[in-house]
Amino acid sequence: MMKRVLQDVVEQKRSIREIPIKGKKTADYVETFKIESEPKEAYRRPVFEAEPPRKITRYVLWGIGVVAVFLVFYFATDILARATLTITPYAKSYDQSTLSLVAKKSVKTGDVSFDTLTLEDTVYVESTSTGEKLLQEKASGTITVYNDLTTAQSLVKNTRFESPTGKIFRIPTGITIPKKTVTGPGSITVKVTADDFGPEYNIEPGNFTIPGFKTSPDKYQKVYAKSTAPMKGGINTKSPTASKEDVERASITAQATLKTRLNEKMTKSIPQGYVFYPSLSGIEYEDVPNKPSTEANNKVFIGQKGIISGVILNEKELTSAIARKLQTPLDPGSVKIADLEDLQITVLETGAIWKRDTLNLGVRGKITLISTISEEKIKQAIKGKSEGDLEPIIKDFPEIAKVTSSISPIWKMSFPSNISKINIINSGN
Repeated sequence: MMKRVLQDVVEQKRSIREIPIKGKKTADYVETFKIESEPKEAYRRPVFEAEPPRKITRYVLWGIGVVAVFLVFYFATDILARATLTITPYAKSYDQSTLSLVAKKSVKTGDVSFDTLTLEDTVYVESTSTGEKLLQEKASGTITVYNDLTTAQSLVKNTRFESPTGKIFRIPTGITIPKKTVTGPGSITVKVTADDFGPEYNIEPGNFTIPGFKTSPDKYQKVYAKSTAPMKGGINTKSPTASKEDVERASITAQATLKTRLNEKMTKSIPQGYVFYPSLSGIEYEDVPNKPSTEANNKVFIGQKGIISGVILNEKELTSAIARKLQTPLDPGSVKIADLEDLQITVLETGAIWKRDTLNLGVRGKITLISTISEEKIKQAIKGKSEGDLEPIIKDFPEIAKVTSSISPIWKMSFPSNISKINIINSGN
């Protein structure tokens, strides 16, 4: 009876598999039970599993596109950016009658420093030969005589000096060579002349001994001489001649040609940073041996040698000195003078001015002072700045009178940050 009670309580669920098979012995009652399992929990995705992709809205795509276009535009504009500044420097003109300056080889006590330059050239002019004459000249030059003794040494006029090749040169006057000091032997520089005529005395620089001291070995070793330049001028030859009148005419023609050529040569030889004025130079002329014609005729070439010596002035110091004399409001050290070479420069001294240490100069002409501009400094000041900031920036540059700017592409409103992309045109150059 217990089984029935249980059957009444539990709901039976029969299936075809629970039907007894005929022919087999089975129990009167076969009760079946189906044990229900606990309900399954909802599926939870492991924490390490990737989130499923979410759909991107059209608005997000549009935003990304706009940002990308903006970035491309920004970087393209920066790469293509260029700027040009056209600058007019501040300038002031002065009509001056005369300014006085003091020029010295040492600028420490003068307005401007100067140096000297010497050049030479030779010109031959053809003339008619009237015969031959013997030309004889002695070579000459300078030597420095040294004394390595503890007492001064005196040498008389015409003391002989002998070269290693046996060529004898003499001093024209007596000299005294100072004794040696802790810094080295005493010395004196003197001119010497060859003992005989001829080109064989045109020797290269070298050492000299004093034959008169051979009997005194100590003096012979410790009193000696050296030359630093070749001996020149030795001649001993026959030269074709011309009449006195022809020689004079040829010499005048040669000297006129030499004057032009030497001034041109001087102008081309001026070192960087110096300026040359023909008024501060002089030319000395010398006769040179005539040259026979290479053709079988009665012609001769009459020669003249010209030696130009001139004073060359330091350009920057000259400009600054003139600016200071004019009391310009500009910085004297940061100006230049337009057509500086065209000014008239005179000198109060006479004679061989290039041999002097001090010169008194006069400056005449219209003087235009122009401010010099530091392009690098301006570029650094404006790089990356708005074009609208240009005017207040330029106010810090009093040397600039006017400035205009242009920036490309046209939509860019600021100067490039890279100064190599900023071009400056100086209208004062």
